[in-house]
Amino acid sequence: MLSDRRPDQEKSFFVLLDSNAWFHAGFLRSFQGVNLISLLFRTNSKLILPEIVEREVRRLYRSEIQATVDKAKEALARVESLTDVPTKFTPPDSEIAHEKMNDLLSELAPVLERPSFTLEHAVFALEMIFAKQAPCGPENEQFRDCCIWRDCIEYGKKRKTLLVSGDKAFYKGKKYENGLADNLSQDLAAQASTVEIFSDFTSLYKTLEPVTYEDVSESIAIQMQYVLGGEIVSALTRHGFIRATAGKHRIGTLRASQPTYRFVSFEYDFPLEGPSGDTTRLNPILTFSGSCAYNIATRTVSDVVLDSAVVAWTGIDGKRVEFTTPYLRVTESVSASTAPSFAPSFLPG
Repeated sequence: MLSDRRPDQEKSFFVLLDSNAWFHAGFLRSFQGVNLISLLFRTNSKLILPEIVEREVRRLYRSEIQATVDKAKEALARVESLTDVPTKFTPPDSEIAHEKMNDLLSELAPVLERPSFTLEHAVFALEMIFAKQAPCGPENEQFRDCCIWRDCIEYGKKRKTLLVSGDKAFYKGKKYENGLADNLSQDLAAQASTVEIFSDFTSLYKTLEPVTYEDVSESIAIQMQYVLGGEIVSALTRHGFIRATAGKHRIGTLRASQPTYRFVSFEYDFPLEGPSGDTTRLNPILTFSGSCAYNIATRTVSDVVLDSAVVAWTGIDGKRVEFTTPYLRVTESVSASTAPSFAPSFLPG
């Protein structure tokens, strides 16, 4: 007998992604994006796409396609120059890109709400700009973010609203760990609105799905060493270190829309070593944060998305120094059953 049980309305919510979050999730076509959409369907929740965000998402979508096409043309030209064999490549035109974005939004229609940009949005934003309140500042007029915030307040009056934005202007002291800026929290209290903010998909997803307890963290950690190889070498070169060794990792697995897959959130530390005589940078460490998919049937990692890479050390004055690289992107697939047992080449010694 089929059940007619429907999702509990009290457990449903709204999610508003800023344009960077759309981009970071592969315009919701990535593993992370598909999981979110599946969750919205299961909980009778909605994705909010304000007109002012949609315009930027469409621009980023066209730009990303063009950038990828340009890279493909360069690669094929290189192949042709090396082999003297003509290559043929027909890239999609701008009209097709426009149609594909329309197709995506049509597919999302059952869980999508698209509030229009109104005069009220503009007035609200200008008032925040004139007051120099977060997400604005003395020399930082964030018109689009102010409009997004107005939609968050309005939807938060109806149901809990989750804002995903890596824009530090929303955060107290421009630090993610501090949560919303004070004036934004005061807005919510005054309007009886419930809004929570997340800096990335990983932190959002951790709050939406329960952890699944499976002993797969070591398998994932081993594979991640190889997946992150290029980024580790880049960080070593950029900051003048000569060696990285695998350190502690913090890995959580969450339910995914496909039965054999898990949504994985990870933080992975790599202690660093500087050149001989480097005594001013104490306890240097490289930390990657991000998410990926893990197939428990094949024991493989895929769809890796890095949220940030942080290089940090303690100076001789005792102060901690940090350099953060946000929104990195890596995609790889490695099999645990075939991964070699020796140390990867990017971990010298």
